[in-house]
Amino acid sequence: MPQDILTMEAATDASFLFSGNSDLPIGAFIVTSLSGAIALATFLDHNPTVEVTHLLLSDSKADDLQTKPKAPEDSLRNHPAVVNHIVTRAAPTVRTFSYLLYQPKLLRPEGKRPTYAPLFFDNSFPRLRELTLRGVRLWGEEECGPDFYDQDPDEESLPACIFPSLHSVTHLHLATNFGYGQFPSSMSLRESMPSLSHLRLTAVSVPSELRTWRFMDNAEQTQTSISPNLTILYNPDFYPLFLFSDDHDTGPICGTPGVEYDYFLERLGEQSDRLGDKDQAKLRLIWPIEEDYKKYGPRFGIYPVDRAVNDFKVRVLREGDGAWSVPPLEERPWAAPGGQWWLHVR
Repeated sequence: MPQDILTMEAATDASFLFSGNSDLPIGAFIVTSLSGAIALATFLDHNPTVEVTHLLLSDSKADDLQTKPKAPEDSLRNHPAVVNHIVTRAAPTVRTFSYLLYQPKLLRPEGKRPTYAPLFFDNSFPRLRELTLRGVRLWGEEECGPDFYDQDPDEESLPACIFPSLHSVTHLHLATNFGYGQFPSSMSLRESMPSLSHLRLTAVSVPSELRTWRFMDNAEQTQTSISPNLTILYNPDFYPLFLFSDDHDTGPICGTPGVEYDYFLERLGEQSDRLGDKDQAKLRLIWPIEEDYKKYGPRFGIYPVDRAVNDFKVRVLREGDGAWSVPPLEERPWAAPGGQWWLHVR
C-alpha cells in the first residue's frame, strides 16, 4: 500500500506523527501511545522502502500523565512485540532514538518481574548517534554491582553493570523515576560507547566518581577522574519528601532525606562551578524544573513527554540543542537565596 493512502488515516491520530501529518522531515516519526505504536508498525510494513532516521516511542502522551488512563488489554499484551518489531526495522538506519516509558507496570503481566534490557538492544545500531531512554530498566540491583573502577576489594563483588555496546552513540540521556542502585563510572561507560561525548542523567544515580561521599576538594583530582572529553549534564530527582506528599497513610515523615538532598545539590553545584569551563564544561548541574513538578507531580514530572517531544523536534529540525543545552556558567541557583524552590511549595 503506498504511503499517501495511509496519510489520511494517520493524520487523525495525534499520537502518530510523521512527514505526512506534521512538520517532521521524511524518515522522522513520533509515537506517543500504544495505539500509535501499532499504527507506525502498520505504516512501516506497508512502506518497506521508507528509512527510519529519527524515532521517538512513548507509551503515553501528555494528557495521559494527568488522567492516568488504562489501555485496552490487547494493546498491552501486544505492545512489547510491536515495539521490538518497529525497532528491529529502524535499527540499521536510525540516528536519533528516544524510548520513553511512563507507565511500565502496565506493560508487565501481573506478578511478573520487569525485563531489564529491552530485546531491541540485541539489534545492531550502526548509525545511532543520540539515544534517550526514560523509565527503562537496564539492569537490576541484585544482578550486578559497581564496575571494576569502583569495587571494594574487601567485599564480595557482583558482575559489573555493563551498558549495551553502542559504538556510534555520541549523546546518551538516561531518565528515570526509580533510579539505578549502581551506575557505571564514566570510564566504564565509555568502554561500551567509545564515541560518547555527552552524557545527561535525569533522576539517575551519579557515576561512581561523582558520588557524594567521594567528592574531593581538589577540582583537578575530580576532573581527571571523569572520562576525558566527556561533558556530564546532571538533572537530579525532585525533593524526596514530595514523593510522600499525596500518601495519607505515611504518617510523620523524617526530614533526613530532605537534608541529605539539599547537601548533595550544594556539593554538586560546587563541583559544577569548579569544573565549568567556557570552552568545554566537564560537569554542569541542571536545576530541578519547578514547572514540570507543578504540572505532572514527582512521578511523571521526571522528563515529561511534552518536554521530551519538544527536545526531539528541536534536534531533528536542527533548531537548537534541546536536552543538550548547557546552562550558562552564571546560572547558579544552588548559590542563590531562595534558589531551593521546593522548600516553598505547599
